[in-house]
Amino acid sequence: MSLSRWNQKKIFVDKLPHAIIVEAGPLVDKLSFAKDIVKAYVCKEKPGEGCDFCIDCRKVDDGNYEDMYIVDKGNDTIKKEDVESIQEFIKRKAQNICIICNADKLIVQSQNKLLKTLEEPSKGSHIILLSENVENFLDTVKSRCVIFRLSSDEVVDEKDLSLAKQVIEALLEDGYFHQIKTLGLKDKEEILALLDGMEKVFRDYLFDYESQGRLYRKEDIFRYIKLIEEAKKDIRYNVNPISAFKKLVLKIGG
Repeated sequence: MSLSRWNQKKIFVDKLPHAIIVEAGPLVDKLSFAKDIVKAYVCKEKPGEGCDFCIDCRKVDDGNYEDMYIVDKGNDTIKKEDVESIQEFIKRKAQNICIICNADKLIVQSQNKLLKTLEEPSKGSHIILLSENVENFLDTVKSRCVIFRLSSDEVVDEKDLSLAKQVIEALLEDGYFHQIKTLGLKDKEEILALLDGMEKVFRDYLFDYESQGRLYRKEDIFRYIKLIEEAKKDIRYNVNPISAFKKLVLKIGG
């Protein structure tokens, strides 16, 4: 899909930064977003957005665009030799875009190796680092990148959104939500999906306050969003997801 699905139309039509950190939660498809950036940059049919149908866009989607290089080590650490392969690709290609998935897995030595490329970028060379937490990078790396924080609000599943509305109604109408166990929440991903849905509901209340959010005070809605962000941050820092959710419920319900 094109960048339009992320509500980021034509953001890179004029100039693509030489280094970008895309920060987003674990439920956001960061690689798809990175590919959409590439399509927006290379597409001749819809410059700055991507048409999804031309040969270049299709090649990017398939991962075989000649001037794109993707490093995806899964949950393995990204070592110096992986960075060296990127640097070799950059040397061979006058125009290129390199995407590093799970860039949080770059060990310190790898980041320092990459830093040399970031400090003296080749003309026509671009690097996109995909991360769940920008704080995992060295300050020297962050300072040389444009940091792009991608909200998960835009990709919330309808099922998660429906459940989020039910939970919010129970919390705000009844105070403490007594039926936590009936939600069937089992793991980190399910809870984060629910939290993303709750955050989207509250943000929608703010955007359409007259018809949706007027039942609540704006300052309360802002507080609820802040509490949800704190809960998501706790979970990313390995706080037990169920405990983090219960803590959130108590704070909102209270």
